[in-house]
Amino acid sequence: MTVAEQLAAAQQAHARYRQLAAKRNRDAAAIRTALQEANAALLAADAADPTHADEAWSAYLAATKGKSPETMLAFYAWALASPEEKARMEPPAL
Repeated sequence: MTVAEQLAAAQQAHARYRQLAAKRNRDAAAIRTALQEANAALLAADAADPTHADEAWSAYLAATKGKSPETMLAFYAWALASPEEKARMEPPAL
């Protein structure tokens, strides 16, 4: 996958997470899967282009309203952490 495709996959998974999280009857497993997929895709894009030289990163920043990949990865780490781990973590500012 290209960096652009990986970033698009991350955005799609994050959008799915937001849609699932907004439902009254939340499916925790589906929410977790969407978060894991968004995290994995963003990590893959970052590993493929650690300097963020690909122009797809500009589109990603626009889509995330300026939230950096590091901020999003911190959010995913927090969201996917166990309750015990979350108690020791600072929630990321989004």
